[in-house]
Amino acid sequence: MDEKNNQLQPDRSDRSKQQDHGAEAPVDAYDENSGLAEFPDEISDLHDMSAGSGLTDSPAVSHFDETESGDMEESPDLPGGLSTGEYGFAGELYEWAQALVYSVVFVVVLFTFFVRIIGVDGTSMEPTLHDSDKIVVTNILYTPKQGDIVVLRKKSFVEKPIVKRVIATEGQTVDIDFVTHKVWVDGELLEEPYIKAPTSREGDMTFPVTVPEGCIFVLGDNRNNSADSRLSRLGVVDNRYVLGRVIFRVYPFGKAGKVE
Repeated sequence: MDEKNNQLQPDRSDRSKQQDHGAEAPVDAYDENSGLAEFPDEISDLHDMSAGSGLTDSPAVSHFDETESGDMEESPDLPGGLSTGEYGFAGELYEWAQALVYSVVFVVVLFTFFVRIIGVDGTSMEPTLHDSDKIVVTNILYTPKQGDIVVLRKKSFVEKPIVKRVIATEGQTVDIDFVTHKVWVDGELLEEPYIKAPTSREGDMTFPVTVPEGCIFVLGDNRNNSADSRLSRLGVVDNRYVLGRVIFRVYPFGKAGKVE
């Protein structure tokens, strides 16, 4: 029995030594894949700091290999799968290109549905507008008002858009005295500093005229060289024929600005 006990004693001692050595196992058996890979950015920063300071003794930091820690997730914000280090100029270029595309789309939509640039054809709006002027027209939340300059199209009168000034809107009564060359609206004489010459040219419309609901009465500023509401072929104009209000002249550049 004693001999057997003596033989078993070293076994217990060996197991005790193994247990003592086993307490250090978590350090010696550190798994880069299960540990450091959870924080790749922080570890990468530490690696850079150790390289700059000469601290290269720590195996957990200096020997860390991103390629061995599993596939790194690509940032969803970076174009073309670029990593953070590769972003640089290419990323900035991508952002500028993206902003440019958005701007172009915005401008196209704006000028297609809300704003138009139209060229003036003819002299009927002199001296306010001249032949070949380029004007900006908008119809955003627009309802015609007295004194506005508008672009309209009534195909039964003329195929192309025309530019005229609104003299009266729905419910108002227009009267023109071609002898005194005066224009009256609701019994009040209009002050018209914008006309080229006094109104002397008649049409086939009979005055006074009361403008129906949803319509306007228009005249050209060049009263004696304008086809407008004095002619029954145009007459009072339905608001639905109005393309928009003239707000700016963009050409010629020397006369660019607000139009009134």
